[in-house]
Amino acid sequence: MIKRLFMDSKEPLFGRVDEWIKLRPFDFWTAWRFVRSMIDISPKKFVELYSALGGMPRYLLYLPRYYKGNSTETLRWLFFDDFAPLREEGLNVLKLEFGRFYRAYFSIMEAISLGYVTPKEISDKTGMKLLTVGKYLSELTNHYEYLTREVPATENPLKTRKVAYRITDEFFNFWFRFIYHNSTALEEEPERVFEDFKSEFQAFVGKTYERIATEFVRRFDLGFRPERVGRWWRKGEEIDVIAYNRKNVALFEVKWRDLSLRDARRILKNLQKKANLLPLRGNYFGVIGRQLEGKEELREEGFFAFDISDVIALTPPTLQAPCTS
Repeated sequence: MIKRLFMDSKEPLFGRVDEWIKLRPFDFWTAWRFVRSMIDISPKKFVELYSALGGMPRYLLYLPRYYKGNSTETLRWLFFDDFAPLREEGLNVLKLEFGRFYRAYFSIMEAISLGYVTPKEISDKTGMKLLTVGKYLSELTNHYEYLTREVPATENPLKTRKVAYRITDEFFNFWFRFIYHNSTALEEEPERVFEDFKSEFQAFVGKTYERIATEFVRRFDLGFRPERVGRWWRKGEEIDVIAYNRKNVALFEVKWRDLSLRDARRILKNLQKKANLLPLRGNYFGVIGRQLEGKEELREEGFFAFDISDVIALTPPTLQAPCTS
């Protein structure tokens, strides 16, 4: 509404703005400090809750009352129970935002939350024509800013056709995936919906952790300043994080699970094979797990090796020497 009043040339306040401030949700690390100032919580549990609540202070302020040590039970009380305070939140916020055409926007955001992320996949899932989907995607990305348009990190964003969309805000991504998608079943079989949610939740958190890890890589000193940081994919192959400039490339795999030293070595070996698919040549390789055994040993061998304790602290150690391909 504010954007329309001040930016639409047909509105009487158009051109009257001296300065814009985009007030966004807290980033992951600010949200962590905010929550830790209120409750005692482990990094693992916080990542799980952040994947559902995002960085909006209003939602994080529910945690002192509802968090009792179990993140899935906390989310049950906040989202799944009959009188859960956030069960209708997405509908209440976005229905007003989108107006009478909200169902079309909702269908697209639901599809994206379920993993249908290309325009063709969204069109097939929703039954909308491809041109219509493109119009809504443009509005959701550029006007409402609820979606982020992604391309492989090595591609030119203006020329490539390899485009994927994701819901920018963790709260809305969670709400569409588990609440809106199950709105009818929540009325009829709430226990089954909650059990299904529990079985799928860790995989869902893993996607959030990949986005957190990408921002982590963007923020720490790699030993070089990357020109781009992002995800890469092609023909079924994917690399979770790539950071590169003209002379250096760092590749990372991100896993939301506890990794043994043997697991980490296998992941790094596979990552080095994937590097051959890129138009770049990697000279740094790394793994970011939930908990990682043998971090120091891997670092001495020249690999980046981190887990949630490093991510949350945002003080990664310096490599001894690069591991070249």
